[in-house]
Amino acid sequence: MKCTIKNMILLLIFFTPVASYGENNPYWQEPTKVEADSLKQLWLSTENDTLKMYASRQLGLYYQEISRPAALTYFEEQLSLSRQLRQKLWEAEALSRIGYVSGLMQNYSGGLKSLLMAIEIASDPKSERGILNIELFTRTRDPHHARMTVLGPVNEHLGLLYYWAGDYNKAIEYYKKCLIINDLIRDNAFLSLIYMDFGETYIELKQYDMAMSALTNALYYSEKSGYEKYKGLLYYDIGKIYEKALNYGEAKRYYHLGAQASMQQQSTNFVGLAYMRLADLEIKNGSIDSSLIFAAHAMNTFRVMNDSVGLADAYLALSTAFDVNDQMDSAYHYIKEGIALKSALNKEDRVKKFQAVGFQEQIRLQALEAEQIRLQTNIRTFSLLAGITVLLFVSGLLYRNSMLQKRSKAEIE
Repeated sequence: MKCTIKNMILLLIFFTPVASYGENNPYWQEPTKVEADSLKQLWLSTENDTLKMYASRQLGLYYQEISRPAALTYFEEQLSLSRQLRQKLWEAEALSRIGYVSGLMQNYSGGLKSLLMAIEIASDPKSERGILNIELFTRTRDPHHARMTVLGPVNEHLGLLYYWAGDYNKAIEYYKKCLIINDLIRDNAFLSLIYMDFGETYIELKQYDMAMSALTNALYYSEKSGYEKYKGLLYYDIGKIYEKALNYGEAKRYYHLGAQASMQQQSTNFVGLAYMRLADLEIKNGSIDSSLIFAAHAMNTFRVMNDSVGLADAYLALSTAFDVNDQMDSAYHYIKEGIALKSALNKEDRVKKFQAVGFQEQIRLQALEAEQIRLQTNIRTFSLLAGITVLLFVSGLLYRNSMLQKRSKAEIE
């Protein structure tokens, strides 16, 4: 399809920031607000499916931690275009992102389905064929390296899905697979994410020393790679460890650092999370007015980004603050709003669906394994029968030749 001069100029603008990061993997580069505005123009105006697929992917990344529904829309567009263009690696990448965002929105069953499809595609060496814009996935332009670059985050997103569903041991299994893949691709940005995931999981397992060690490593590799998208979340996680240790002063300091870093990285969701923890700390310190301010900031943040999960938690935080301040009418209003949202999300039912899909997938894999065994058995049986047939045929020939020789000898005599 045709590509206008305007589209080409816009595309050059998009790739310029990527090049400026030098040795960093372009896979992790995300657009700024200004670049996102230009990408929207491209997305609306271009008739070139390849450019639109690229723009969809970048816009999905931009909105991933700002507006989950918007991110999902762009990633689904990327998925549709990748299938039209028969770009298997782009398809796997889109499915991986859809699975991640779906999990953040507590659609665990939908997220798992997308990620299982993604891992099947990304695990297939055939996906290395004819990759469009391979430089987006790896500086080396090596197709195998590109596929591993996608396969790693697919495994990470599967680990996160199990983490959100509360299966921490299963999550750790996937994070360990990520480490193995990263031994090949040597990507410090990805390594920072893996260590962050380990850290968050160890917090849930109450292994705080291991959590702090992992998060410290995550900060180191985040700064070393220049990929600081989740630096605010790392500060937030470290703050949680200090809060668990009842060191509220350090916890508060790290929550403030987390909010500030997340604002700089335009990671709106993590700003809201930091405000939530600050609201809770202020209640513990007896500063009810400050708690109300932080809880209101969190509510507004989550409302802007259409994050129903965060908004429900913010309502409950406001209710708690109003209750402690003896403002019962306001407390009742917000707890009612929070319960209504929590009920609508119905997390327990989603977790059950997630577990059901996982069980069905295990049944499918067992069926495939049984089918492979059956085929192998049939092949072995066929080979055995073929061998016996050949043996009988050869034996028959030898017997016939022997009889002919005896007959000839008798005729001579």
